[in-house]
Amino acid sequence: MKKSIKNATKFKVTYSDLNGEEITIKSKEFKSIKSMEQWIVRNDCLALFIHKRYALLDDWEVFTTIGKNTLLLSELKRIVKQMEDMGCEQKYVFEDNKHSKAKK
Repeated sequence: MKKSIKNATKFKVTYSDLNGEEITIKSKEFKSIKSMEQWIVRNDCLALFIHKRYALLDDWEVFTTIGKNTLLLSELKRIVKQMEDMGCEQKYVFEDNKHSKAKK
């Protein structure tokens, strides 16, 4: 079965919490992606820096939202590979959930 964000049973966000001069990495779990996004919006004014968003499928998978599309990182990598295989000139390298243009 193809992995999809729609099959996720839980969601989690990791974030940095600035408490005085100390920075703490924390995580919080949610039952739905909607409740997680609402929590992020409500806490946007706090000193929080969101690191990663996860969806629980077989294991925790990193995901991102681009416009109105929510994609697992594994799906995004597959799409980029398909584009490269079709002859797209631009190459992207995924490292540690960051991407950058590959040097030619």
